[in-house]
Amino acid sequence: MSFGVLLMLGLRYDYVVINVTIVDGTGSPRYNGDVGIKDGIIISVGNVKEREDSRNIINGTGYILTPGFIDVHTHLDIAPFFDPSFLPQLSQGITTVATGMCGLSPAPSNQDPSVQLYTYFKLGDIQRYQERPFANFSIYLDELDKINISVNMIPLVGHGAIRNMVLGNRNKKPSIEEMQIMKNITSETMKSGAFGMTTGLAYTPGAYSDVEELIELSKIVKEYGGIFMSHIRSESDDVIESVKEVISVAKGANIPSQIHHLKVCGMKNAGKGEEVLKLIEKAREDGLDITADQYPYLMSSTGLSSILPPWALEGGSKDVIARLENKTTRAKIRTDILNGLEGFDDLWMNVGNDPEKIVIISSPGHPEYSGKSLKELAGNEDAMEWGFDYLINSSMKYTRALYFVIVEQDFKSIVKKDYVMVGSDTQFVNLSSSDKVHPRSIASHSRFLRQFVREEKLLSLEEAIRKMTGFPAQRYGVETKGFIKPGFDADITLFKLENVDDTTKDTGMVLMSKGFDFVFVNGILVVNDSIIQNEKRPGKILRRHLFKLPTSIPNASIPTKQIMNTKYLIFAMIVIVIGFAYMIFGKKSRSNDNNQSEILDPII
Repeated sequence: MSFGVLLMLGLRYDYVVINVTIVDGTGSPRYNGDVGIKDGIIISVGNVKEREDSRNIINGTGYILTPGFIDVHTHLDIAPFFDPSFLPQLSQGITTVATGMCGLSPAPSNQDPSVQLYTYFKLGDIQRYQERPFANFSIYLDELDKINISVNMIPLVGHGAIRNMVLGNRNKKPSIEEMQIMKNITSETMKSGAFGMTTGLAYTPGAYSDVEELIELSKIVKEYGGIFMSHIRSESDDVIESVKEVISVAKGANIPSQIHHLKVCGMKNAGKGEEVLKLIEKAREDGLDITADQYPYLMSSTGLSSILPPWALEGGSKDVIARLENKTTRAKIRTDILNGLEGFDDLWMNVGNDPEKIVIISSPGHPEYSGKSLKELAGNEDAMEWGFDYLINSSMKYTRALYFVIVEQDFKSIVKKDYVMVGSDTQFVNLSSSDKVHPRSIASHSRFLRQFVREEKLLSLEEAIRKMTGFPAQRYGVETKGFIKPGFDADITLFKLENVDDTTKDTGMVLMSKGFDFVFVNGILVVNDSIIQNEKRPGKILRRHLFKLPTSIPNASIPTKQIMNTKYLIFAMIVIVIGFAYMIFGKKSRSNDNNQSEILDPII
């Protein structure tokens, strides 16, 4: 459907991108055409005859135009409070980020400084939190609304935060009364706008929960049209049983479910990925709505304290330190790491008991440790014992490390599946810090295009774009984003595939991606000819209850024809009425209009 009639009535496009190759997010073949934008909305797609009436024209010759990328998995929950510019995201064409992953969210907060969530999200450093603690999810969203941000946010709540509110970081099954309180908190959170609930079952306190608890809370999430997402208990030895657990929750709560950063860790587990994929596909055939996300790297990243077994992490920081200082419990911790425990995703053994494959990237108080392996830092000492001492001496302040653990053969099998989308698992990057970062925090989407589309050709461009745009939009139920269609939000990215480069590679250096020359967020040009317009921050905090409830499982093939949202039909009718009134009461001839079109043409 074209809204060209609106332009005939004297209403000019804000932008028209002309002569561009369009990949619309559906997975359908690319085609050439124009795209007209007005008031934050895509108005016309195809041959825009009224393009001369645009205030700005971008020559798209040689460019690919796609929906803005949706990063389905980030940990950027507190980024707006520190730096609302989202430069690493804009530099790789990302216009929307989902937050609250792996059971971790800054709200609701029990305001206990000793719990890991408090230090992980640096809540003590957030002025707004100090003035108005995020005691519930609504307060958190209200405070976000007060900040102008550069991209859109899709907020989810972490199960770990909900559990902390009632049980703290204790290893116990909730009583009937405690379970009801957790349900009430979940309901309040969903009412305030959360898109779903995530779990971090490899982390505390999520590791202390059972399937029954997850099903009961997920039933509440389902009532509000939300999704259940899970960092599974084990991505290594017990990965198959861990995927079965997600399937059990999906079935028990009848809820759409997604597996976070699907992968297999530890070379001894090579080949288990095929069985995992068969499990997921059988569940989908049986009618369960299960999908997954993945980042395009062979190393994972989490806190250094994650080398410890779950029982050693119970309680607050002082409790963990006390166990490490006690000779008996310290010896037991070491034994359990080396011998393994049921349900313990043993990172130390997943790297093959090789401390050279554990690399510190951020270390509070010790920036000189960044980029160095535990083996290098320990010198002649036992590396595991050095790590224990470090956790004690750092007072358990959150220290991030890289773990080189992911099995490549399974990784490549996962990439090609049409029910797997792209999620970076990015952390907030302090651009003024000297710390190294996991490159996924800077360049996941640019790397995905470079490696799997341009170089290895594992995927077509159309399928890769679907995994980063239309598929995620449908997954979260954000029906106004993810496609290049009339009536959809003008979140748009333009790039030349041959120029796309994830410059940070695997070095950990903070370097922006290259090749994304034009990026629109809600119709505002935030990247213009490769230059980020840092003063423009048109992003929005999205809320689940403002969108329709999903009605079907996202399939591999998304219909090309999309039904326009009702509010945009109303918008069109209002504009038409205004246009007729403008014509009746007189308007100046466009030939006398001093507002000439500006040609934004990077093509020489």
